[in-house]
Order: sequence, then C-alpha cells, then structure tokens
Amino acid sequence: MPALSAGEIYVGDNGMVFGINYVSGHYRPSVGQLALTYEWFERRGLDRTRLRWVGMQSWSTDDCDAHDWTRMEVPGYDSGSLNRSCHEVTNGPSWMRIGKAQRRFKKHLKSIAEE
Repeated sequence: MPALSAGEIYVGDNGMVFGINYVSGHYRPSVGQLALTYEWFERRGLDRTRLRWVGMQSWSTDDCDAHDWTRMEVPGYDSGSLNRSCHEVTNGPSWMRIGKAQRRFKKHLKSIAEE
C-alpha cells in the first residue's frame, strides 16, 4: 500500500494528539495529503480545531485552487470534498506554516509539555 502522507504527530503526556506537521525527508507531501488527513479526522468526529496543523512555508489557499484533485484516487474521498477541506484548514485559526510559525509552534509545544 502506498504512503498517503508523511510528517510528524505531536502527542501529549495524556495521549491526546495536539499537532500534525507535514515535514518529511524523502517523501514530499502536498496540500492534498493535508486535506486528506483533515477530512479523515472529520469523518471520525475528532475535534480538528484543537490541533495545530503545520504545513510547508509555501503552502496557501492558492495551492488548494491549483492542486489537481482529480489525481487523488483514494477510495471514499472525492475531489470536491478534499478541495473544501484544503480551504477550510488553510484558512482556519489553527493553521501554521513552517518558518515564522515554527517558533510559535515550538513555544506551543513547550507550553503543552509543561501542563
């Protein structure tokens, strides 16, 4: 089975996931994988607003528009809903980009660890 995405998840001492990033070495995730993960969480009734979604510095809502959603052939997921998910996550308050936001995210990680 091919990889659908890559990156890191951040889990607190209480076992709760509080962040996901898409930084990877060899595999280069796109906004497509971001949208897929975001929608996967939604379908399971998980609270996506409590997570920090950390994407590449260059990713933006424009990438949602430019992405070829028809090439993502994942059973049960359609191009329209993935595009909507992409826009929702990249416009949401918990969206961060690697770079400037990375400092804020590291500060957030530290505060979570101290709780």
